[in-house]
Amino acid sequence: MVTDEEKQKIQEGIRSLIRCMGYDAMVTWRIADQAGISIPVVAIESSDNLSMLIGADGKNLEALEHVAHLIARRAVSIEHTKESLSFVLDINNYRISQ
Repeated sequence: MVTDEEKQKIQEGIRSLIRCMGYDAMVTWRIADQAGISIPVVAIESSDNLSMLIGADGKNLEALEHVAHLIARRAVSIEHTKESLSFVLDINNYRISQ
């Protein structure tokens, strides 16, 4: 289980990456319920047009999610397994709308 402090580190890392890409966005954690299963979601939300980060058919979002997982692994203690750091990255509710 990821602690609140670790979530904060992950959020800051992802927020920093988004800023380096030239966007201003808020990064938050939430739990989405899909077919009765609770899924951790790291949500990137902004009034900016983030369609470039999503890309055609969400391909850029998939790549960004991979980078976000690398950031998460570096930001938290080594005790976590890949499964315990599992989360879905979403941008302006793109994945929810799919």
